[in-house]
Amino acid sequence: MVFDPKHTRGIHYLNLNQATELVHYLKAHLDLAHMTNYMSLTALMTGMRAAEITALTWDSLDRKKHMLKIDKSWDFSLKNFKATKNHSSNRTIEINPQLIEVLTKLQFDQNMYLNTHHKTNPKNLIFMTRYGNVPEYNALNHHVTR
Repeated sequence: MVFDPKHTRGIHYLNLNQATELVHYLKAHLDLAHMTNYMSLTALMTGMRAAEITALTWDSLDRKKHMLKIDKSWDFSLKNFKATKNHSSNRTIEINPQLIEVLTKLQFDQNMYLNTHHKTNPKNLIFMTRYGNVPEYNALNHHVTR
């Protein structure tokens, strides 16, 4: 959700049935061409902020312990890492096996694409697109609100 200082936009929350339906839809539409689906699914399953999700790197993920380390955020203007919102935003959260499975498949597909196209992931980003960047905040916000 975009910051709205005049409070002209209403906040809409999903009920359990809507959230479940959205999770099923996102899982059925996961591919490298639609990175926002992976990011939206991660948001639904973790409650993380968009900038925290965008800044996730593969070394943030601990598959054995089912944990994600959140220690940085993403500056959408500078297109680079920045500090989290505040000190207490640095945390390690437990994630469910379903998300581990989704992220493991994403990493496999991402590595296959990178190897096939002779590209690299210099920032080690989990949600790097085929174009070597991360989705813009507007694209992610639009995806979530439609």
